[in-house]
Amino acid sequence: MGRHSAVTVLEGRPERSQTAPGPEARLASLEARVRALEQARQSAPSPLRRADRDLLSRVLPAIAGLVGSDSFTSRDLAASSALRLVLGDRSVKTIGRLLSRGADLAIDGFMVQRAGAELRVTLWRLVAVVSDGEKPPRATPDGRRLRREDIA
Repeated sequence: MGRHSAVTVLEGRPERSQTAPGPEARLASLEARVRALEQARQSAPSPLRRADRDLLSRVLPAIAGLVGSDSFTSRDLAASSALRLVLGDRSVKTIGRLLSRGADLAIDGFMVQRAGAELRVTLWRLVAVVSDGEKPPRATPDGRRLRREDIA
């Protein structure tokens, strides 16, 4: 006689021990995970020193008024006479390190992000951050209208 298979098949289908959860149950599970991650992120200590956060809370709106959503470098910021009032006599390297420490952190409605590199120089971009229940800003501090891609 022929060989017998070790897998038992009932009515042409393998037997399942558990049924997969429905889409509603998976969605509820994902929503619970997101809430837990958001709470953990909010309760986690900030990676920024208070002085850095204070400086960035003054600098980021000024950058938004100067460049909007365009890419910029720390050298661009250092060369701006308008930002010199806020940045003081900080060097290009110091400004770049400040932006690195504040990268991807929401600070007073703005977030600075790495936008790539050009000739081994980091390009930055600024996005507006909207939290739950908060309306997105319609304009930068200098009154320029924000575009849809400016709001993350």
